[in-house]
Amino acid sequence: MTVRMKKGKYNLPVLCLCMVLIVSLLSGCGMHEETVRQTATPSPTLQSNSTPAPQDGSWEAKFIPIQNDGSFGKLENITVQNDAVYFTSVGVLEDRTPAGVTPEWPEQYWVYGPVLVKADFEGNTHNIPYVSQPTQPDEGENSGVLFEKLYADPDGSIWVLENHYTVNEETSELNTVEKNLVHLTVDGTVLQNFPLLHLAQHREDAQGKTGTYSFDVAGIVTDETGHVYMGIHEWFSGNGTYNAADQLCVLDAVSGERTHSIALYGETAGLARLSDGSIVVASYSGSSPVIGLVDLKSETIQEIATLYDFLDGMAGSPAGTQLYYSAGDSVSRLDTGVEESEEKLFAWTACDVAHDDSDGLCVRSDGSVVTFVTEETGAAVHQELVILSPSGTVGSGEKKVLTMAVLNLHPFTAEVVSRFNRSNPDYRIEVTDYAQYNDYTTGNPEDWNLGLSRLQTELIAGNVPDILDISLLPVSRLGEKGILLDLMPYIDADPELGRDQLNMHVLESFEQNGMLYQTVSNFYIMTAAGLTDVVGPQMGWRMADCSEAFASLRAQHPDATIYDVYMTRNDALNFELYLELENYVDWNKGKCGFDSASFKDILAFIKSFPASYDWSVLSGADVSQDARLLAGTQLMKQCTFSCFEDTQIHTIGLGGRDLTFVGYPTENGVGNMFAQMGNSIAICRNCADEDAAWQFVREFSLPAYQEQFKGCSFPTNLKVYE
Repeated sequence: MTVRMKKGKYNLPVLCLCMVLIVSLLSGCGMHEETVRQTATPSPTLQSNSTPAPQDGSWEAKFIPIQNDGSFGKLENITVQNDAVYFTSVGVLEDRTPAGVTPEWPEQYWVYGPVLVKADFEGNTHNIPYVSQPTQPDEGENSGVLFEKLYADPDGSIWVLENHYTVNEETSELNTVEKNLVHLTVDGTVLQNFPLLHLAQHREDAQGKTGTYSFDVAGIVTDETGHVYMGIHEWFSGNGTYNAADQLCVLDAVSGERTHSIALYGETAGLARLSDGSIVVASYSGSSPVIGLVDLKSETIQEIATLYDFLDGMAGSPAGTQLYYSAGDSVSRLDTGVEESEEKLFAWTACDVAHDDSDGLCVRSDGSVVTFVTEETGAAVHQELVILSPSGTVGSGEKKVLTMAVLNLHPFTAEVVSRFNRSNPDYRIEVTDYAQYNDYTTGNPEDWNLGLSRLQTELIAGNVPDILDISLLPVSRLGEKGILLDLMPYIDADPELGRDQLNMHVLESFEQNGMLYQTVSNFYIMTAAGLTDVVGPQMGWRMADCSEAFASLRAQHPDATIYDVYMTRNDALNFELYLELENYVDWNKGKCGFDSASFKDILAFIKSFPASYDWSVLSGADVSQDARLLAGTQLMKQCTFSCFEDTQIHTIGLGGRDLTFVGYPTENGVGNMFAQMGNSIAICRNCADEDAAWQFVREFSLPAYQEQFKGCSFPTNLKVYE
C-alpha cells in the first residue's frame, strides 16, 4: 500500500476512502480462516480497446560500468568537473604486509580508510593520493575519518567535507571531534583545511544536557568571488525536547572565516552554482522544497519556485541561468530569471534508470545529465555511470512497447521496470505515473487527487493500458467488467512459482470471486489488542462486545479511553467506515443507506471519543500505551505486524500480562486486516502480449523483489523465509 504524502495535503477521510479499495479483512477469530472483503467505488461500463499515448522517449541513457580493481568499495557523492568524475569511497590506504611474511589471506595486512576516486567517462578509475589522518584517540577509544561530501570546483580543484570521529571501545558510542572542509588540487595536494564546528550556533546550548546533538553539512558550492557556501543543519534531541536550526553559511575561500549567515526555512535540500555565477539554494518549508537565489549583499534569498515532491538533486546548466533538478521520477529544468519556466525534460524510468538506485545529479558542458546507479546483490556491488542526452527521436526503437499506468510509482517497482527494459530483447515497459497530474498548489482536496481522477476517466473512455497499478482502483469492479486477467493460471504454469511456493492463504484473501487480479508481494497486518482479562481470549468481536467491555472499564476508571488519547471522534468514524463501508453502500445499484441499526451502533460507539484533542496539552505524551493498558485507562492499542519481532514489541511492556489481538470492533466481528506494500500490479485483458507482460509481472512474486521489504513487511514467497 503506497500513499505518498505531499505538503500535508491529504486528510484522513480522503485516505480512508482510497485505502478501503485495497485492504482485505481477516477472520475475526484469528489469522487462519479469512473472511475477505474488498470494497470499491462504482464504475461505469469500461471499454478495453486502446492504450494511453506512450511517453516521450527523446532522451536516452548510456550506461558505463565503473572499473574497480579492488582498491576501493562502494562509490558515493558524485561530482563532475570538465571531463572527469569524482567520488568518495572506502578503500585500501596501505599494505602493511611484513617483509618475508605470506598473508593467510590477501587483505590480511591492508589498512582501510576513506579515499577519493577519479573516473573518466569510459569508466576507468584511479585513486587520488590523499590520506586524511584521524584524530589521536584517548585510551579506550578508536578514531577514524569519513568523507561526507564532495564538490568539484569549476576552477579545477575539489572540496572535501571530513568528519573526524572517535568510537568508545566499550559502548561503541561515536563522537564527532571535528568537521573539516579541505580544499585540494586534483592530484591530492592540500590547499586549505578549515575546521567547521566553531560555526555552530547552538552547540554550546546542548553542552551538559542529556540528549543527542548533531551538526550536519548539506551541500558545498563556491562562487566566482571567493566564497564557499554550505547548508548547515543543527539539531538537539533530549530532555523531552527537539530543537533544530538551519543556516546558509558563507565562508571566505582563502581564510575560512565566516562572512555571511542566512537563515533558511528548514533543512537544506540542495545547492547549485549557475553558469553566470549565481548561487541557488533549496530548503524545506514543511515537506516542500523552496528554491531561491542567494543575495549576499542583502543576506536574503529570493524565492523562485516551490516543489511538491522531495528534491533528489539539482545542478546549474552549462549556459545561462537555467537550473536542473530531480524530484520524484522526473528531471526538470527552469530558468531562474523567467517566471513559470519549468520544463520537464525526462522521467528516469522512461530512460531505464531506477531513480531510487541513482545518486547525484550533474550537468556537463554539452548539456547532458550525469548520475550513477548502484545495484547490490548480496555482498556484490555493481556500479555504473549513466549519461543521459537528448536523442532527437521519439519511441523505443526496435522493441515493442507494453504500456503501464501507475499512481505513485514505488521505487522498487521502478527498479523492476529498469531491469526488464535493459534485459528483455523484445519488449520494454513505458510507464505513465498519473500522480504527476496532482495539483498541490490549491486548497481544493479534489485537485490533490487529479491523477486518480484522470486515470479513472481514461479507463472509462476505453484508454486501458497493458499493465495497470490497481492500488487505488476498484479491483472487483474492474474484474467484473472483464478488464483484468486472472493471474492464477500464470502462477500455476510458472516453473519458479506455483501454489506450493507462495503463501496461498494470503493470496486467496485478495481474490475476487475466485480470481486473483493483482500481484500480492508483501503485506503487513493491522489489528487492535487489549489485555486478555479485559477484552477476553477470543479474537474478533462485534461493536456490542466492545461497548460492553468499555463500559465495564469506565465503571472502574471514568477517564478511560478506547484507544490512545489522541484519537478523536472524526478519526474513529473514518476508521469504522474504512472497515465497514461496503455494508452501507451498494456499488452495483449506486445506492447508500445510513439508517440501519448497525450504523446507529457505530454512531453510538464514536460518541465515546472526544470531539477534538487539545495538542497544546500533551497529556498522554509521557505515558506509554502499555502503561495505560496496565493502569486500566485504555481498552485497546492499535498494532501493526510487519515482522515476527513485532510480537515481542507489542507484548514486552506488559510485564507478562496476556494480550489478545482481538481486532477492531465491527458488525460481523471481522477486525484484523491484511494490507499490501508497494504497487499492486494487474495485467489488462486487452494486453498486447499477455505472456510478455507476465514476464514482467512475475518479478513481484520472486524472492529478489520481496527480500527488499524485509523488516517492514511479510513476503508471500515462502523461499524468503528460508
